[in-house]
Amino acid sequence: MSRTIARRSSWVALLSLVCTGCAVRTAAPDPVPGGWQRRADPFAYPAGEIAFELQAMADEQPEFATWSLTYPSADTTDPKNATSHAVLRYPRAGSDALVVVLPILGGDYSETDWFGKGLAEQGIATLRFDRKTDVLDPRGDFELAGRRIRDSVIDVRRGLDLLAKGSPAARQPMQFSHIGLLGISMGSMIGNLIAAYDPRIQATALVLTGGEFAHVLESARGEVEVRDFLEGLESRGYDHDRLRREAHWYLDPVDPMAHAGSLDPATTLIVQGRFDPIIPFEVGTRLWEAAHRPERVVLPSGHYSAVLFLPYIESLLEDHFRKHLLPS
Repeated sequence: MSRTIARRSSWVALLSLVCTGCAVRTAAPDPVPGGWQRRADPFAYPAGEIAFELQAMADEQPEFATWSLTYPSADTTDPKNATSHAVLRYPRAGSDALVVVLPILGGDYSETDWFGKGLAEQGIATLRFDRKTDVLDPRGDFELAGRRIRDSVIDVRRGLDLLAKGSPAARQPMQFSHIGLLGISMGSMIGNLIAAYDPRIQATALVLTGGEFAHVLESARGEVEVRDFLEGLESRGYDHDRLRREAHWYLDPVDPMAHAGSLDPATTLIVQGRFDPIIPFEVGTRLWEAAHRPERVVLPSGHYSAVLFLPYIESLLEDHFRKHLLPS
């Protein structure tokens, strides 16, 4: 069964209808002249030619073609992350709109691929990035984690250099003048940093998002990647005070909370789980407030149970990106 047929099945329609009634939705604020300004870009990087490989992949669905995009990372000295990779899904009818899709901290790419395929079905190209390997490296430290987060921001933006219409580095026929960004969980926290400063991002959706990395590391300690990272530090003599001190020192400069004020509230959508134990609701709420209270949808879910609302989230995302990226 194709995704298009599955998306129209009765259970999907019923679940979406139920979700519409139980989710709490807050509209975007009215624009205030001079009320939002993007601050100076702290993630600036040197522009220039970028060597890349764009290779056709096996067809996934009839509505779009799938391509593999690979190029050298800005920091080629990181042995685990010398290259950057993304999957481009391009509607066969063509598209001038592209949504960058950023994944969760660990596991496979099933959630982000679901959204990437769904948007491509609807006529919006998607570029689903692989995550950096071991952002939280059990053999590394907070300095390395902060560096890999910063490198993630820069390398996604360099990927846009290859695809954004008018970019000197864009040297292939698939180019886009309307660009959005979708991030989920850790991907939303990195996406926050990209959308806050890259003027090419015209619409942003941050799903299961928040800030305050030092806080989230404590609340998410049961997650495999977080647990292994913290236990690795503790095995090298880090006590609780040193963990918190260095988490703040190295991660606060790349903390979404510090940069959310540069997000455009008129084009940003935030989706939270009211009972999320991983990125607690109060943390996400503080981010929402720091971002000037953009449109927000609060689901009656936790972090992983939000998957039960997948069809509803997908409809929210399609409406959001269609509104801001596709000509009326």
